[in-house]
Amino acid sequence: MVYQNHTDHIAIHNATKKAYEDYKNSSDRQRVPILIYPSISEEMATQYSLNLSSDEKKMDIVIDINSSIDIKIKGLRNYKSQEDAQEFANIG
Repeated sequence: MVYQNHTDHIAIHNATKKAYEDYKNSSDRQRVPILIYPSISEEMATQYSLNLSSDEKKMDIVIDINSSIDIKIKGLRNYKSQEDAQEFANIG
Protein backbone atom coordinates (compact mmCIF):
# COMPACT_ATOMS: atom_id res chain seq x y z
CA MET A 1 0.00 0.00 0.00
CA VAL A 2 1.21 3.47 -0.80
CA TYR A 3 0.33 6.43 1.39
CA GLN A 4 2.15 9.31 -0.25
CA ASN A 5 2.84 12.13 2.21
CA HIS A 6 0.69 10.53 4.91
CA THR A 7 3.27 9.86 7.60
CA ASP A 8 0.49 8.98 10.06
CA HIS A 9 -0.77 6.25 7.73
CA ILE A 10 2.76 4.94 7.23
CA ALA A 11 3.38 4.83 11.00
CA ILE A 12 0.12 2.95 11.68
CA HIS A 13 0.83 0.55 8.81
CA ASN A 14 4.30 -0.24 10.17
CA ALA A 15 3.09 -0.61 13.77
CA THR A 16 0.25 -2.90 12.66
CA LYS A 17 2.57 -5.11 10.62
CA LYS A 18 5.00 -5.38 13.53
CA ALA A 19 2.21 -6.26 15.99
CA TYR A 20 0.89 -8.86 13.55
CA GLU A 21 4.34 -10.43 13.05
CA ASP A 22 5.03 -10.40 16.80
CA TYR A 23 1.72 -12.13 17.53
CA LYS A 24 2.08 -14.58 14.63
CA ASN A 25 5.52 -15.60 15.89
CA SER A 26 4.55 -15.82 19.56
CA SER A 27 4.28 -19.22 21.18
CA ASP A 28 1.26 -18.39 23.31
CA ARG A 29 -1.21 -17.42 20.60
CA GLN A 30 -4.50 -19.28 20.58
CA ARG A 31 -5.59 -18.61 16.99
CA VAL A 32 -4.00 -18.31 13.58
CA PRO A 33 -3.95 -14.58 12.86
CA ILE A 34 -4.83 -12.97 9.56
CA LEU A 35 -3.87 -9.48 8.46
CA ILE A 36 -6.56 -7.78 6.40
CA TYR A 37 -5.90 -4.76 4.20
CA PRO A 38 -8.72 -2.53 2.96
CA SER A 39 -9.47 -2.69 -0.73
CA ILE A 40 -11.87 -1.22 -3.24
CA SER A 41 -13.50 -3.22 -5.99
CA GLU A 42 -12.19 -2.69 -9.49
CA GLU A 43 -15.64 -1.46 -10.54
CA MET A 44 -15.67 1.24 -7.85
CA ALA A 45 -12.08 2.24 -8.63
CA THR A 46 -13.05 2.69 -12.28
CA GLN A 47 -16.26 4.56 -11.38
CA TYR A 48 -14.31 7.11 -9.33
CA SER A 49 -11.21 7.17 -11.55
CA LEU A 50 -9.04 5.96 -8.68
CA ASN A 51 -5.46 5.05 -9.51
CA LEU A 52 -5.00 1.94 -7.35
CA SER A 53 -2.50 -0.88 -7.44
CA SER A 54 -3.69 -4.39 -8.21
CA ASP A 55 -3.20 -5.26 -4.51
CA GLU A 56 -5.52 -2.42 -3.48
CA LYS A 57 -8.24 -3.86 -5.75
CA LYS A 58 -7.70 -7.52 -4.77
CA MET A 59 -10.62 -8.72 -2.67
CA ASP A 60 -10.22 -12.04 -0.85
CA ILE A 61 -12.70 -11.25 1.92
CA VAL A 62 -15.80 -9.10 1.56
CA ILE A 63 -17.48 -7.65 4.64
CA ASP A 64 -21.04 -6.43 4.17
CA ILE A 65 -21.37 -3.05 5.89
CA ASN A 66 -24.87 -2.26 4.62
CA SER A 67 -26.29 -2.32 8.14
CA SER A 68 -23.83 0.38 9.25
CA ILE A 69 -23.31 2.37 6.05
CA ASP A 70 -24.82 5.53 7.57
CA ILE A 71 -22.23 5.47 10.36
CA LYS A 72 -19.45 4.88 7.81
CA ILE A 73 -20.57 7.86 5.71
CA LYS A 74 -20.83 10.06 8.80
CA GLY A 75 -17.29 9.07 9.73
CA LEU A 76 -15.97 9.80 6.24
CA ARG A 77 -17.48 13.28 6.40
CA ASN A 78 -15.20 14.02 9.37
CA TYR A 79 -12.14 13.81 7.11
CA LYS A 80 -12.54 17.30 5.64
CA SER A 81 -8.96 17.42 4.33
CA GLN A 82 -9.29 14.08 2.52
CA GLU A 83 -10.85 14.77 -0.87
CA ASP A 84 -11.36 11.09 -1.68
CA ALA A 85 -13.20 10.49 1.62
CA GLN A 86 -15.42 13.49 0.93
CA GLU A 87 -16.22 12.20 -2.54
CA PHE A 88 -17.25 8.81 -1.15
CA ALA A 89 -19.24 10.43 1.67
CA ASN A 90 -21.24 12.50 -0.78
CA ILE A 91 -22.51 9.43 -2.65
CA GLY A 92 -24.47 8.31 0.42
